[in-house]
Amino acid sequence: MTNGLDEQSLQLAYRNREDLQNAIRNAAAVGPHYIELFNHITAHILSLASEPSILEPECKKRKLDCPPTLASVASGNILHPCHGAAPPKEALLEVSDISFIMPQRKKFTVGLTQTHFYARLQGIVAGTRVAWSDIEHVFLLPIPEKSRPQQAMLLMPRQACRLQPKGASARAVPSPEPIVFTIPLQTPQPSLLAGRDAATAIELSDDFCGLFSTVVRERLVASGNPLPLTEPDAKLFAGVADGSGWVPAFRGSKEGYLFFLPRGILWAFKKPIIYFDHAEIIAVAITGVLSRTFNLSLEARATDGTSCEVEFCLLNQDYYEHITRYVARYGLLDGSLNEARRAKLLPSKTASDALSPAPSPTLPAAGDANYDDDDEDEEDYDPGSAGESDGSGTSSDEEELADAPDQDAHDDAHDPL
Repeated sequence: MTNGLDEQSLQLAYRNREDLQNAIRNAAAVGPHYIELFNHITAHILSLASEPSILEPECKKRKLDCPPTLASVASGNILHPCHGAAPPKEALLEVSDISFIMPQRKKFTVGLTQTHFYARLQGIVAGTRVAWSDIEHVFLLPIPEKSRPQQAMLLMPRQACRLQPKGASARAVPSPEPIVFTIPLQTPQPSLLAGRDAATAIELSDDFCGLFSTVVRERLVASGNPLPLTEPDAKLFAGVADGSGWVPAFRGSKEGYLFFLPRGILWAFKKPIIYFDHAEIIAVAITGVLSRTFNLSLEARATDGTSCEVEFCLLNQDYYEHITRYVARYGLLDGSLNEARRAKLLPSKTASDALSPAPSPTLPAAGDANYDDDDEDEEDYDPGSAGESDGSGTSSDEEELADAPDQDAHDDAHDPL
């Protein structure tokens, strides 16, 4: 939850309406839950502002090619103005040409202030930003399946990437979306850096990974939110391929990666990113074990305290032992053999079933029907009927022989000789 009203966005969204600004301030003073609501409403108004005259001073000539806004309010990120290509006065450091994975796949300029982390386009009207005090987790992750090793930094605001309860209302305030960007491979260059601390930042590290790790950690500590920088540890979990700590998997039709981290399990880089903190995991179950693949089910507590289960499919069998060892190492409950997952037993025999003769075990099941038909034929068998049937031709011959003398006498009576 935010610390207070976003005055900068409030004044911009309700420009020339001091009466509305004062009314919102008075209403927000009633309780902290109203502050977050008004911040979201203000951000939504800014995201709908497609006219440059709403956000910029009026001028005689309206530009037709106004720069677009970064509309990330739907995911809970707050929009703020960043006029022009020059860094804002409050920026301690800006880094240009940073490729983002979320909330949009685009290149942005990253900025760090004393209170916020932000991203904006060159000449953008508004960009996305998150307060340092609102960040709950910071991850430094390898990007899988890259020809050259590359890393990404993930900033996770509070309540982001948590399991939502089933049947959650669509009208509920959306959870903030995480910010994920790739760290450049090249060394920091003065042409890519700007801001008050740009010169000092170049001396911090020879690569951007060390630079971002240092400045982000410093800003978190300065804001009173000293979070650790979480990375995969090959000593705790190492993938069979390169020891990077990630496992390919599917969630439904989406292919992503599971990172088995020291404090939890992370699903990335497909939306929605989900983080399963060890403290929130109820049980881990391995199901659907086949010769080459298996499934992994994680049951964890949702934001409302209820349990929710997420299944990841088609994990390679090569990771089976690594995952079971990880589950045992951190004392996670193995729910693979709980009562709900066991195969249902057949009902026990009744007294009447016990008295009835058991079928012959030597008879194949597929031939039972034909065998029963043969039994019915034997039960209906009648030797007399069989004799009549077999001797029907003989009876006709005997009748013909019996009639033969009469025919001879008749022929003699009419014989003219």
